[in-house]
Amino acid sequence: PVIMPALKDPPAPRKPARVAAVTPAKQISGNDQAQLQTGQSAFNRQDYQTALEKWTPLAAKGVDDAQYGLGFMYESGWGVKKDYVEAYRWYRRAAEQGHAKSQFNLGLLYQAGLGVPKNEALANYWIQSAADRDDPRAKEFLRNLRQKNQR
Repeated sequence: PVIMPALKDPPAPRKPARVAAVTPAKQISGNDQAQLQTGQSAFNRQDYQTALEKWTPLAAKGVDDAQYGLGFMYESGWGVKKDYVEAYRWYRRAAEQGHAKSQFNLGLLYQAGLGVPKNEALANYWIQSAADRDDPRAKEFLRNLRQKNQR
């Protein structure tokens, strides 16, 4: 198993949320890119064991797309036992690198209190961060929320 350090949440935003300070996504080698794609192809054909085998070492090395893939697998329970805490851990690592899909999914975990204590401020922080990175799901979510609040 991969040993991961404890994570600290960013402070709750006081002003409208902005993109989280992130470290740039790591450049990955051609071999790692091939492994990432092999994992994605396996996942697409529902060979979750192969996806897990290909993505886990990449995620441990900091490859944000692999971290997102593992987070999604643990959140959905596809190929692994559903585990929201583990989903949170992988989404969080990718989100901190600026991975918009991970930021959005992390926000949803905070909103629902899945794997983490429910926290609207952090939910808004991460969802807004994803929207600021042009994630279409996050933009639609915020648009729907504004429309709901205007009624």
